[in-house]
Amino acid sequence: MRRVHRHRHLAHKLKKLKPKKRLTQRPMFWVVIFSSFGALLAYFIFFFPLLQVQTIQVSGNQTVPTDAIKQLAWQQSHPKILGIPFASIFMANTRTISKDLLATFPDAQNAQVSVRWPNALNITITERSPVVASCDAQGQCFFVDSTGVAYQSTSSVPDGMVVVQPQAGTNVALGSTVIASSLLDSIVSIRDALRDNFQIGVRSATVGDTLVVTTSEGWQVYFDPTVDITLQITKLNVLLQKQISEQDRKKLTYIYLQYQDKAYYK
Repeated sequence: MRRVHRHRHLAHKLKKLKPKKRLTQRPMFWVVIFSSFGALLAYFIFFFPLLQVQTIQVSGNQTVPTDAIKQLAWQQSHPKILGIPFASIFMANTRTISKDLLATFPDAQNAQVSVRWPNALNITITERSPVVASCDAQGQCFFVDSTGVAYQSTSSVPDGMVVVQPQAGTNVALGSTVIASSLLDSIVSIRDALRDNFQIGVRSATVGDTLVVTTSEGWQVYFDPTVDITLQITKLNVLLQKQISEQDRKKLTYIYLQYQDKAYYK
C-alpha cells in the first residue's frame, strides 16, 4: 500500500514540473495573428483612402461625350457589394469597363482602360470613321465603319460615299454588323480602282451571291464575291483601258466579271 501511495504522489509532482508552452506555440496565438493580418490587409485593399479611385482621365474621343464616359466608368469602378460601396483601385475591372463602354457607345471602336496607380483610371477611346453608308427598308441610313458595323444614324449620305445594300435578311440597325469586313474591303478596292484610274465614282453596292456595283455613270459591274477580287478588278481595268472607250461608256449598261477568264459587257 505504501508503494502505491508513493507512486501516485510522485506522478502528481512530476506533472506540475512540466514546462509550460511558449506563447508562439499556442494555436490561439496564430489564429489572432493571422486574423489581425487578414483584417489589416482587407482594410488596405478595400478601404485605404490613397487607393480609392478618385480620378478618371479620358482621351481620344471627339463625338462620344467625355462626361458620359466618366459617369459609366465611375459607376463600374464604385460597385456596391451587400449595400457597401467599394471604390478600391483593386476592384476596378478594366475589361468590364471597356466592354460596357463599347456596348453603350456605338461610335467607339475601341476603349482601352488602364490603371494609373495609386488612384486613377486612364481611358483612351478610338472612334469609328465612316467608310460607306447603309440604309434599311424604311430609308433610315447609317454610317458603316471599316469593320462593317453601323454605328451612327444619318439623315443624308454625303456625295461620293458608297451606299451598301446588304444581303437579304441582314438587320440594318445601330450597332449591327451590316457587311463582313472582307467584303467591305473588296468594295473599297473596287471604288478606289475606278476613282483613281478612270475618275469614275461608285454610287452603290448590292451584296448577295453576286456583288453588283453601280457607278456614277449609271452602268453596273457584276463581281463574284467568293473569289479573288483583285483578278476581277484587273480584268475591269483592262476592259476600260483597251476595249471600252470613254465615249462607249456613255452607252454602257453592264459588265460581267464573275465568269473565270472571261468578261462580258453591253
